[in-house]
Amino acid sequence: MLSKVLKKVKSKFIVLAPMYLGTKKDIKRAFLKVIARNGEGIVVKDLDSGYKFNSKTPKWYKVKKEVEEDYVILGFTETNSKEYADKKWIGAIECGLYKSGKLEKVMQVGSMTNEIREYASKIKRRF
Repeated sequence: MLSKVLKKVKSKFIVLAPMYLGTKKDIKRAFLKVIARNGEGIVVKDLDSGYKFNSKTPKWYKVKKEVEEDYVILGFTETNSKEYADKKWIGAIECGLYKSGKLEKVMQVGSMTNEIREYASKIKRRF
């Protein structure tokens, strides 16, 4: 059912048929299969565990590739959060990459620790 829904929205998800991965070698093989298809990773779970909304469990694991890239800070966005606005904190950091010699905005990063958000808010006038 999930694979039908994801096809309709043209997502980047690759839905594999559920499979039993009994060994570390099986997990590695499944992971490499997904990575070879430009996927990000896999979720491995204990067969006896169920999904718990809005919580983490040690019976579900994300196995994903690490990607590292250097971005240019282009600027910052204002926040929609009253808590952050009261502290004069930013909403997100706008990031760019050079593509064919031209600097282009490629993403915004809004997930960060309060320590990083506070620091970025203090230095934003430099950009």
